[in-house]
Amino acid sequence: MLSARELKVFYGVIQGLKGVDIDIHDREIVTLIGSNGAGKTSTLNGIVNLVRSSGRVSFLNDDISRSQNLSLAVDLHLSNEVNKIDLSLRTVVAELNRKTAPLDSEVERRMILALIRQQHALLDEAEGWSVTDAQGNVVKGGQAYRLKAMNCPMQNLIYRSRGRSYRELPLKLFEMGNDYRYEKSGVVQGLTRMRGFTQDDAHIICAPEQLEGEILEVIHLIRDLMNLFGFQYKVAVSTRPESSIGTDEAWELATNALTKAVEKAGLPYEINAGDGAFYGPKIDVRLLDCIGREWQCSTIQVDFTLPERFDLTYVGQDGERHRPVMVHRAIMGSLERFIGILVENFAGALPTWLAPEQARLLTVTDAGDEATLKMCDELKALGIRATADTRNEKLGFKVREAQLAKVPFILVVGEKEVQAGGANVRLRNGDNLGLKSVAEIAALIRADAEEPFKQGGMRYSFA
Repeated sequence: MLSARELKVFYGVIQGLKGVDIDIHDREIVTLIGSNGAGKTSTLNGIVNLVRSSGRVSFLNDDISRSQNLSLAVDLHLSNEVNKIDLSLRTVVAELNRKTAPLDSEVERRMILALIRQQHALLDEAEGWSVTDAQGNVVKGGQAYRLKAMNCPMQNLIYRSRGRSYRELPLKLFEMGNDYRYEKSGVVQGLTRMRGFTQDDAHIICAPEQLEGEILEVIHLIRDLMNLFGFQYKVAVSTRPESSIGTDEAWELATNALTKAVEKAGLPYEINAGDGAFYGPKIDVRLLDCIGREWQCSTIQVDFTLPERFDLTYVGQDGERHRPVMVHRAIMGSLERFIGILVENFAGALPTWLAPEQARLLTVTDAGDEATLKMCDELKALGIRATADTRNEKLGFKVREAQLAKVPFILVVGEKEVQAGGANVRLRNGDNLGLKSVAEIAALIRADAEEPFKQGGMRYSFA
């Protein structure tokens, strides 16, 4: 039914598979087993002509080695020992030449989804890719590179997995995804510019009439977050670049929607001509760090093109099919960059709600150990992140350590405090608030933790 003879696979000038023979008969299940890098993925990709290969592959006695219009279904059982991923899937390769005929929507969906899952599951098994010139010569010394798809295609496929109604819109999909960028070594900088980073990536698929309202909601969320941390920021609307996809009409609609939303939100903005994404314009939010440097973080992008390319539709109130619009958004952008700017801005003195250690109790003598540990447990029971330092060290030494650790509340427990059932409250800036009971201390800490949320106007708390 399916056979391969002398199958060889090449990645640039590197040979990844050396002369494999395989026969699969009707109603037969064949499993490829091997260690990472043995060539299981290369074999499958060579059979379905997804990589440069040589040899002969036949299906139902027809030579399909160089076919560009395959209609082939192969049951696969793939296992990745490193990532402990075990999945069964059906890889469908069909009608790859879009110029000759449109793809059947269901077949196309299954094909793309299967291939994405296959590549994701077997990422650690890939031999790697070398950068080559037009003649196939390796120009990067054989260093291995991999390509990772953005989240956008997968979330489009999730939307398209079944029919959608206007009642479901807006549909919001979120993924904390890993992204990679080949930054030159000279520009890599701590957490603020990295080759690998984590993005709080989300997509909002909505009806065109919902677009402006959804953009405004994201703007409000970004503004609340910036106010919560006390960040200064600038806003820019980035317009169509020279290299782009989509119609003039779609770009105009998207740009106008972003501009109107920013104006409604009352945010001053500038036009960043030609710096939009290739598929749509965007709002860029640049944070100002403690020394005035600008860092790109939050972004809101409007996209009319991908819903069209992925043939996304919904049934409207009129019973007819309509095309939705997609909003790409990231609130923090790179989490690593955001954390780096945050730590620098606060010089390590994180606000009380965010501090991993909100209060530290310090004993004056060993006689106060029992009472101090009891107070620490009581504060924890009240939701306070508290620790106790009962070491046999001088009080001044322990206070200094707590201040260097940027602990917001430093609680001293001596003989007088033990008798009163409380602690002497000091702030990390040196202010002394005097003797307070456990309940009063907990109330002080909670109030300090909630204050930034009141200032930012947010309706929720991370305390």
